[in-house]
Amino acid sequence: IALAGYFLLARGQHKLAANAAVSVTDSTGAKVHIPAEPKRIVFLNASNLEIFASIGGKAVGRPTSTSYPDDIKESIKDIPEVGMIHTPNLEKIMSLKPDLVVGTNVPFHVMLRKPLEMAGMPLYLNMINSYEDVLKSIDDFGRFAGREKEAAAKRAQIEKEYAALTQDVQKGRGPKVLIIFGSPDSFNMSTKKSFGGDLAERLGAVNIADKAE
Repeated sequence: IALAGYFLLARGQHKLAANAAVSVTDSTGAKVHIPAEPKRIVFLNASNLEIFASIGGKAVGRPTSTSYPDDIKESIKDIPEVGMIHTPNLEKIMSLKPDLVVGTNVPFHVMLRKPLEMAGMPLYLNMINSYEDVLKSIDDFGRFAGREKEAAAKRAQIEKEYAALTQDVQKGRGPKVLIIFGSPDSFNMSTKKSFGGDLAERLGAVNIADKAE
């Protein structure tokens, strides 16, 4: 009962005005109505926040993680944490009164869509599985943060560095690699459909996981 009341209270306080919202399609193909200029964004996974923070975006909530790169650690250190990627804390997220929540396409985030929408808080799921996804995310987050110029500069920097790194790559001529990731519950291998696997292939490595498919 208390949680239902909390939903209703939040819904009344934070429901988006129709004329202030735009419709976008997230990585799951879902149509999401988000503020044209979101002011209070909560991130549920580190990779999305890293891109957002790298262009100067200011979030109000961040996932608990020890893997943030040094260049953004200082700028995000005072942002309240909302739990690890696999265990987001719904009540903590809602207490931050976000007008947009950004996560990725994992069950622990997908299951939050309905309760967040009931509270008038849209959930945008953004997957980063390739180099192209990084560039698209920079563009999208630049619009979200109102920092299009900074996003364009970051994109140009990454494209320049990428071109330098890959100009002499001979596909499939590099070392054999196996990228393993996981949690206390399970372990997985990164194929070329993941960010790590995609990057390994672009750098010329032979990914053992792709040979096992």
